[in-house]
Amino acid sequence: MGTLGRTFAPGHFDLELDGTFAGSLINLQGGEVVAEVVQEKAGADHIARKTITGVRFNDIVVTFAGGMSKDFYDWIRQASLQKALFKNGAIGVFDFQGKAQRHLEWSHGVLTEVDFPALDAGSKEPFEMVVKITPETARSVSGNGKAAASKAQKHWLRSSFRLKIDGLEEACKSVSKIEPVSLKTHVTRDSIGSARDFSRIVIEQTDPSNLLITLPQGKAKPFADWFQSFVIEGRSTPENEKSGTLECGLFRLDFRGLGPLQMKYDKSDASKDSIDRVMLEMYCQSIAFSTTGN
Repeated sequence: MGTLGRTFAPGHFDLELDGTFAGSLINLQGGEVVAEVVQEKAGADHIARKTITGVRFNDIVVTFAGGMSKDFYDWIRQASLQKALFKNGAIGVFDFQGKAQRHLEWSHGVLTEVDFPALDAGSKEPFEMVVKITPETARSVSGNGKAAASKAQKHWLRSSFRLKIDGLEEACKSVSKIEPVSLKTHVTRDSIGSARDFSRIVIEQTDPSNLLITLPQGKAKPFADWFQSFVIEGRSTPENEKSGTLECGLFRLDFRGLGPLQMKYDKSDASKDSIDRVMLEMYCQSIAFSTTGN
């Protein structure tokens, strides 16, 4: 996700969806009001004057680990199934003492990006997911004095993952790294009447990212055989695409229509004890998100 204009100070963030508490967040960005400007044709004075024609609202980007509500997870699941749901919401911004600082509210927001982090069998970093909310309107107001809600977060490491691809289950056990996976929903904004502060969000299409994995070369033969058949020999038909699942903690991604794109052979370093590794990139027709619990 791109850099946004505002990052809220570290502290505590409580999320509400349609008036109901949905869980505590790790980080919050965005929600600014931004003027839209057009430049007119230069006049006799050779100055191309600029005019504000309306306003838009920057995407709201939130980071979370676990412990979110069923409704929040279902919102992500529906987005992954290309069934975009529009929701009103609010995020309370609290300091480390639990004192309310700000309240970011939005209306008619839709999830337009879901990011699954990079996974590494040797990592000690905690697992965190990021989602982007595109609102029709947003505003930030002073804190209302309400105390922060407390709900235990469930944490696990990025090393705790399991990948399965049909027919390649044994080779998948040797996968050591998986690059970030994202699901993006493309939208457009249509202005409504003459109002400067409102535009309707129109859903266009959902775009799943490629799946990129790393494993030792000595364990990669089943993937190499699939690549040989699919790419080199031209058997790149839907019947030869594969399905798979990726599980990490409570979360699961279901891949449909996986097809290999390229294989790269890489030696991690120049030492004689280093392991030759293979990176395989696969396209994906669809990705569905689900969770096993809250």
